[in-house]
Amino acid sequence: MGNLTPNTERQDIQNGWLQSWAAVFKTSWLGIQRFDRSQLTALRAIRCTIGFALPLTIGVITQHIGTGVLLAVGAVMLGSIGLSTPGRGRTQLMLLGCLGVALSALVGSLVGANDWLTILAVGVWGFGAGLLAALGPTTATIGTQSTIVLIILSHFRLDPLHSATSAALILAGSVFQTLLTLIPVPGLQTILGRAALATAYQTLANYALEPTNMRRAPQARDALLKAQIMLTESNNQSRQGLLFLNLLEIAEHTRMTILVLRRYRRRLQEKPASAACIISLDQLLLAAADQLQGIAYELQLKPLFTRHARVAIYRRIKRALHEIKALEVAAQDDETLQLVMVYGNALHTQLHTARKLLHSWKYRQSQPVTSFTLPRSAYQSHPWRVLRANLSRRSTTFRHAIRMSSALLLATAIYRLSLLPLENGYWISMTVLIVLKPDFGSTLTRGLARCLGTILGAFLITLLVALLAPSQTQLTLFSIGAVYLAFSILYANYALFSLFFTVEAVFLLAFVSPQPLQLAFYRAIDTTIGGLLVLVIFLLWPTWEQTQVFKNLADRLESLRLYGFAVLHSYTRIEAYDEQALHNLRMEARLTRSNAEASVTRLLQEPEPHHVDTELAQGLLAAENELAQYLLTLEAYLQNKGVHHASPEMADFSRNVDTTLCRLTFAIRTYQNAASLENLPEPLEKLKHTGKVLQARQGKDTDHLIIMSECQRIVDVIDMMYHILAPS
Repeated sequence: MGNLTPNTERQDIQNGWLQSWAAVFKTSWLGIQRFDRSQLTALRAIRCTIGFALPLTIGVITQHIGTGVLLAVGAVMLGSIGLSTPGRGRTQLMLLGCLGVALSALVGSLVGANDWLTILAVGVWGFGAGLLAALGPTTATIGTQSTIVLIILSHFRLDPLHSATSAALILAGSVFQTLLTLIPVPGLQTILGRAALATAYQTLANYALEPTNMRRAPQARDALLKAQIMLTESNNQSRQGLLFLNLLEIAEHTRMTILVLRRYRRRLQEKPASAACIISLDQLLLAAADQLQGIAYELQLKPLFTRHARVAIYRRIKRALHEIKALEVAAQDDETLQLVMVYGNALHTQLHTARKLLHSWKYRQSQPVTSFTLPRSAYQSHPWRVLRANLSRRSTTFRHAIRMSSALLLATAIYRLSLLPLENGYWISMTVLIVLKPDFGSTLTRGLARCLGTILGAFLITLLVALLAPSQTQLTLFSIGAVYLAFSILYANYALFSLFFTVEAVFLLAFVSPQPLQLAFYRAIDTTIGGLLVLVIFLLWPTWEQTQVFKNLADRLESLRLYGFAVLHSYTRIEAYDEQALHNLRMEARLTRSNAEASVTRLLQEPEPHHVDTELAQGLLAAENELAQYLLTLEAYLQNKGVHHASPEMADFSRNVDTTLCRLTFAIRTYQNAASLENLPEPLEKLKHTGKVLQARQGKDTDHLIIMSECQRIVDVIDMMYHILAPS
């Protein structure tokens, strides 16, 4: 029997490994099927499609087909950048993209006659495309599109004159696309802003409607983040734009208030005698959800409630607050009921303000609005500094750029040096470029989606050609339709995008190489080879999330440290409160939360074995999110009630918290045990003593009760994080 033990253990390991990989493929398959309607860009795709359709149509009509195709290629390469939200830096980025694709076309055409020069150029461009990802998604797209143009043009082996001509035509097409984006579309910013705000208010309604559903919180946060990006990047400083920003700010405050009320609802559930208060609180949240949903529908110009129904909702809110107030008076010193009443009144005020702002926007009435100073991103301010910082082997972006370069060198060598007898083998390199991502989950999902979309696209082309035998006019119409559909669903579903992109690419190439069936077949084969090559390369040269997850968790805690210090410092002096500064720090903390949560999710989606403690990563993330809730509660109280009694003793507490979080951040970043912490209970006891003195002098001090309650929870969660990281 003893001889069976090693075999049993080996079998268990194999079964665990197979189950892990099966789970990974299942997750990727679900990702391929996911269709995000909120990411559809049907309206913006019209303008980008015009930039492609006009030169192609004119070229076909005038029988200058080659010229029209090259102009269309330049336009389609800039189209995805034109899909981005109208913003302060989009025009500059598109002009950079114009230069990038033109230079790439020239270099690709010139080196195309020499296999070794082509391989070298593709490798260099691949490194640049990988490194540009450090500057953000739009800049990464510029690098990818430029490299695609280089790969395609190198296939045609042109002489210097035709190389220069082709580059000039592609430049002209890309500039034409850029000029189209400069033409203001009446109401576009309003439509996009309204849509983003409507989504945010609808998710807030769902958040209030289901206080026990834990999935609603991240959905509300993500919707607000998207609305924040949409409105700030559009930089609309008109009165309407400022009204939308004010509505977004109210939505931010409302989310914090609902978050706090949900927390206190859970606390009330622990008290046997709190059933009546829970019922009243649920009625308040239900009425608030109706109010928020009504605002969302009115932003979509689809009024949900009549004036009589809105008045009825207002009365429901007032009635619920009256019932909670009566329960608070009866319970006298019940801290939780006091807090529920404070935040219930705050929620009522926020909903009333949002309704007034919405009414002002709809009927163009005079309503005071707050002007916002929109901060520039780090990418816009210091691009060269960001690139220099990433020119290091310690940088994940740098290592990915090296891997991208090596993968493209290999992929290009496979077809240029005839290692495999492939027609149009440059699609292998294009697939490697597009599919290979810094993390395993995205690489696998994108690779499977691209292969599936390409094969389906090839099948669709086969049907079209067999049934219609399309003329040049029909090819033009099919190409335009495929480009519009591809642009419309680029961000909604990558498999469908790959399908329509395959159709567009094959039909476009059919103008200069009229064998669409063969082109479709070769594209399907080469894309499959490229996808398999990417998977092999990643498995041989992986970047597992284990190398990044604790860095992202440390960044998350660092942003909370800065935000927390600003919040706590606001309690030391009444004049220390700076709403704009806190807003910016809160936005940064939200971004790092998204990064940390995505990193932990990717870690859990990777196949076993993990070389890091996944439970540790999940525990730290949960603790950080809990800390964020307590800090948001303190800021929410500042916004809703203000501080009536400044507390200089808070300075010692805030400094100790800051030092402690700094040490914990270092421990997480270096994956080490936490060092000894600052003495947090002592300054907290001083705060409590000061509050008791004030209470003795002035009677019940609700300010002090709320502040001490949240400070105690901050100490508790920091202590929990220390014990998570402390040596066993």
